[in-house]
Amino acid sequence: MSARRKPAFDHSSFSLAGFLEDECVLEEVGAVAVKRVTDSQLDIAARADAQEGIRQGLEDARKGRVRPARQFFAEFEATHGMPAAADRTEPQGLKPERLRRLFGTTEVVP
Repeated sequence: MSARRKPAFDHSSFSLAGFLEDECVLEEVGAVAVKRVTDSQLDIAARADAQEGIRQGLEDARKGRVRPARQFFAEFEATHGMPAAADRTEPQGLKPERLRRLFGTTEVVP
């Protein structure tokens, strides 16, 4: 059996927290670490929330709990006193010149 060599310097009494405290950066490093963990947790939660929303939407579609977008917007416009899409002469906010420049036509397909 080989004898264990004694290390040249005993580091067992030192810690990262002690080092950071000696350098007067312990609180700053702690704040950065907390922010990174919090940001990471928020990212995970946002992804999970989006995935859950998609799952619920697909489940609603499978169970027939959907309605056509045209029906929704007609009801929404009527409820909020907006002119119906069929009564508009041009799309809201888009002038014919801009439509022509963007799409090459001013014709709006219903």
